[in-house]
Order: sequence, then C-alpha cells, then structure tokens
Amino acid sequence: MRISLSRIILLMFAAVLQCEAQTIATTLTDPNAIFPFGVVINETTNTVYVANRASNNITVIGGASNSFTNVADPSALDPIALAVNPVTNKVYIANDSSQSITVLDGATNSITTIPTGHTITAIAVNIITNKIYAIAADNSHVLVVDGSTNTIINSLVAGNVPTSIAINPNTNKVYVSSILSNNVTVIDGISDIPLAAINLGIQPGPLAVNAVTGRIYVLHPSSNAVSIIQGDTNAFTT
Repeated sequence: MRISLSRIILLMFAAVLQCEAQTIATTLTDPNAIFPFGVVINETTNTVYVANRASNNITVIGGASNSFTNVADPSALDPIALAVNPVTNKVYIANDSSQSITVLDGATNSITTIPTGHTITAIAVNIITNKIYAIAADNSHVLVVDGSTNTIINSLVAGNVPTSIAINPNTNKVYVSSILSNNVTVIDGISDIPLAAINLGIQPGPLAVNAVTGRIYVLHPSSNAVSIIQGDTNAFTT
C-alpha cells in the first residue's frame, strides 16, 4: 500500500520535501544533532521535534519558518521515541539508556525529567485522559504516567517484550504489540486494565491506529505481512 504524505520533514543531512511537487523545499542541518532517530509533529503549534540519539538532545523546528533550536536534558541518554500532546503542548521523549522520560514544555522549551527505573523504548499520549503510556522493554510492562503531575501511576503487564504502542482517543483504548508473545494487548484507557490479548500467531512489530475506522494495523517484518484488527470486535485478518 502506498501512503501519500503532504509533507515529510527529515533532519541532519536530510531535507524538507514538498511532496505535491516532489521537490526539496529546503535542507536543514543542526550542527549539534547526531543520529536523528525519532520525529513527532505538534500540528496545533506547527512545530517539529526530532530526537537525536547519539548527541542526546532534541531539535525543535518551527514548521512555518524552518528555523530551529536545540534543547537538551542533561540527564537523558539515548532519546529514541517521542509523543506529543497538542492539548497541553507537551512533548514526551523516551530515553533508552538513562531509563527516563523527558517532558519538554512546547511553550518554553523547558525540561522536566521523570525517572522510570526501566529501559523506555516507545511512548504514546492519550490526549483525552492526559495519560502517557511508555513501554518498559526490560520487564515487559507498560508504565502509565499522569500528565498533570508527571508521576508514574500504574505499571501493566503487556505480553512478552512489548515493542510498539498506539492509542485510539475515540474509543480510549491502548494497543501494545509484543514480539515474543505474538500478540497485541488491548488496554482500557480509563481504568488502565488490560481487556484482551489478541493472538496474531506471528511476531508483531510496529502498529498504528485509524481512529476514524477503529482499525489497528500491525506490521510483521519477519513475515512481510500486515494484520488488520477490527477495534470493536478484536477480530483480525492477515
């Protein structure tokens, strides 16, 4: 399936592409950025955030001007994934090696660090409940953070070696793929109670949710396949 993007922004020896005309609009190079690894966009503020894994910092790009600045959490190592809450204008960064979550205030670029005690490899935000869900890969749990207090309020078992997480804000359900248990865990976003474990039969990888149709798309890199889960019934086809 070919997915058409209106605009793709890449950083560090990469380019901003205007895909309608398929031309390079501009090229951005942050001299303080090494090995850009993750990107997220706050569409409300038109701001792009790039996690630079090797330089342990975040590049903040103004989408209108393409001007940028560099923000660092002094205690963060290996920032590898980001999520944004456009309602609160907060960005959440998963730091792999420092076992923490960085909270970046989009209004001021100020930093708050949440120690987790676990290796954080993926992160997602529920904009309805203002909760942040972070995968702790080293103990196969999902940590739940209260976005209003920046405190960890729950820790949930989610299969064996969870790898990817996505949220449907319309149904308030959280989906977590686990590579060694070959399943997707469904979590209720209100109670944070796991509702089901959907056994796909083959190793799942990244997943994404279509909030309009309620469908969940799960990639299977090792078998070159995609599973489509119907969110209301948890039935799936591969």
